[in-house]
Amino acid sequence: MFSSIIEDMFSNDTVPNEEIADFFRETEFADCNNDGEKWRILFKKCEEWEKEYLLWHKDIDIFGLECYFSYIHICKFAVPKNTDDLKEYIYRMSSLFVVNKMDKGKKRRLIDSGEKYDNFNLISRDFIVEEDGYIYSTFGEQGIKDIEEYFQESKKYKYNTKFFLNEGANEAVRKDYFRCEEMLKDLKKSTKRCEVVRVNDVYKNENIWYFAKDNNYLYILNMENVT
Repeated sequence: MFSSIIEDMFSNDTVPNEEIADFFRETEFADCNNDGEKWRILFKKCEEWEKEYLLWHKDIDIFGLECYFSYIHICKFAVPKNTDDLKEYIYRMSSLFVVNKMDKGKKRRLIDSGEKYDNFNLISRDFIVEEDGYIYSTFGEQGIKDIEEYFQESKKYKYNTKFFLNEGANEAVRKDYFRCEEMLKDLKKSTKRCEVVRVNDVYKNENIWYFAKDNNYLYILNMENVT
């Protein structure tokens, strides 16, 4: 059930779908006059969902292996005791995850543009199975083994990278290695008995996703390899 919901949410990069956008269009935003109004309502709802479900979130940068940087964003959400519609809950939290990464300027631009053009499909844009990517489901520690290995290789080979002329900027990235290591330890412990769904490959693709859920918590992690 859990993995099939994730599979439905993602689309192939050659034939992109608008699964999450369509879900909201058909349910909560059916009466909206334009896409600007849809964005405005979504942002308002995300504020409510954040207060109700978001337990914490972290942003971490490390030096990439075959790219300049790997940006990691992770959120931990509370799962309500009575979840009548698991698909609705996951779609909402996945949308909140995307909105959580936006600054005020981007939100304003989406609203303004949506008042003139149809742009609400952009909420689905990040959920793509890339070329050579795939959706993989497993249980427990195996689920995050590949991102752990990626982190260790980055720490071994790229930790002392002098990417910036300003050494202080390089040192700021190095400090994130400690935060990343602690985050992965916590995630490994917390997902020991979870189903973990990974989308795309940490070594081959630019946008990698992890979803893990037990009876109490939902974890969503996104890693962007920036070239």
